[in-house]
Amino acid sequence: MVFVACGLNHKTAPLDVREKVALPIDRQDLLLSRLASLSVVKEAAILSTCNRTEIYCDTDDPNRIASWLAHEHQLSPDLLLPYFYTHQNQQGIRHTLRVASGLDSMMLGEPQILGQLKQAYQQACRVGTIKNNLQHVFQYVFSATKRIRSQSGIGKNPISIASVAVQLIGQIFNDYKPLKVFIIGSGETATLVANYLQKKGVTLFIIASRTRENAQQLANTLTGESVAIGDIPHYLSQADIVISATTCPLPFINKGLVEYALHQRSNSPMFFLDLAVPRDIETDVGELEAVHLYNIDDLQAVTGKGLHE
Repeated sequence: MVFVACGLNHKTAPLDVREKVALPIDRQDLLLSRLASLSVVKEAAILSTCNRTEIYCDTDDPNRIASWLAHEHQLSPDLLLPYFYTHQNQQGIRHTLRVASGLDSMMLGEPQILGQLKQAYQQACRVGTIKNNLQHVFQYVFSATKRIRSQSGIGKNPISIASVAVQLIGQIFNDYKPLKVFIIGSGETATLVANYLQKKGVTLFIIASRTRENAQQLANTLTGESVAIGDIPHYLSQADIVISATTCPLPFINKGLVEYALHQRSNSPMFFLDLAVPRDIETDVGELEAVHLYNIDDLQAVTGKGLHE
C-alpha cells in the first residue's frame, strides 16, 4: 500500500486556481467512482472545501492523480502542477492529521474541517471506494485528532471563517444593529455567519437559497425574510451587507446588477463578502466606488491576532 494525500489548498494555490477544481456536491459520487476505476487506484476519498481540494488514496502511481484531476476539469496539467502537492505514507498521514485537527486551516484550529473530512470519508464508504486500508487510516486519523484537539488546546479558542468574516464587517461598520444583511446560501458557512451577526445585534435579515425551504428554515431562526433565488435582483438594493456562500458553479452577481442596486439606494455603501468557491460575485463589482468587496482569501489579513493567540 502507498497511502497518498495530495491536492492543493489556500497555502499553495490562489483562489482563481482553487475554484477551477472545486467539486460540486452533485458530481462527487461520480468523480469518486471514476477515480477508483483507474487501474492504479485501489481505494480513494475526496475532500472539497472552500480552501482545499484533496484526494486521499491507496495507489500504485501517485503521479497519476494530478493529471487525472486536471483531465476531469478539462484543464491543462501545467496549470495545476505548480500548486499541487503529494504526500506519501507517513508524510501523508501527518498531513491528513494536520488537516483534520485544524493545524493546516486558514483559520487555525477551526472545528468545521474535521466534520467535512468525516463527511468525505462517509461518502466514500457509501460509494464503495473505501475498503480496509483507508478505513484503518481514517479511523486512526479521527481518533488521533480527538486527542490532539483535547490535549493541545488548539480547540479552546477556535477561529472560524464565520467569526473572522464578522470581524471584517466590524472594521467597515461601527454599529451592527441598523444593518440589513442579505445572506445568499443556507449551508453551514452561511448559517454560522448569520448567527454571529445576530449575536452582534443584527435583526434585519433576508435569506435566499436554491432550495426555498432551506432559506425559510434559516429565516425562521433569525426572524428574517426568505426570498426565492431568482428574486435577488429585486431585493439587493435593500441590503447594506451581502454575504454569499453557495455552491453555484458560475458567478451570478455582476457589476450591472450592483450598479442598479446602488442607484436604487442613492449610492449608499454596500459590503459584499463572497465566501463561495467558485466565486458567486464577479471581481469587477469591486471597482464600484461605493462597494467594499472581499473574498475568502481576503480573510487571512484579519487572522493575525487570532493566530498569535
